[in-house]
Amino acid sequence: MRQRIEDVRSLTLAYRESTNANDIEDVIKILAHNGVRLNNPIAKDPSKPCYRVVGQRSNLSETNQLLPIIEETNVTDTRLIVVSYPDGSVVARKR
Repeated sequence: MRQRIEDVRSLTLAYRESTNANDIEDVIKILAHNGVRLNNPIAKDPSKPCYRVVGQRSNLSETNQLLPIIEETNVTDTRLIVVSYPDGSVVARKR
């Protein structure tokens, strides 16, 4: 679980710092370019990403703290997903 949380934290930071990232594929490419290797949870469908950008850049403001930024998707864990929020928190929550 720790690795999954670190992956989402890294993805969130890269998304926040980049003005060119519009989707999760862009964010993953930025991290790879910077030498960051994700641990990735076990995917249900290996041909698809394990994460998705949930919120838009406008959701990064302090007024939208309840809207997630990035969350796991396409993972085999049926109990928990890891989600990041604009305040910087990254948590595991029930599906």
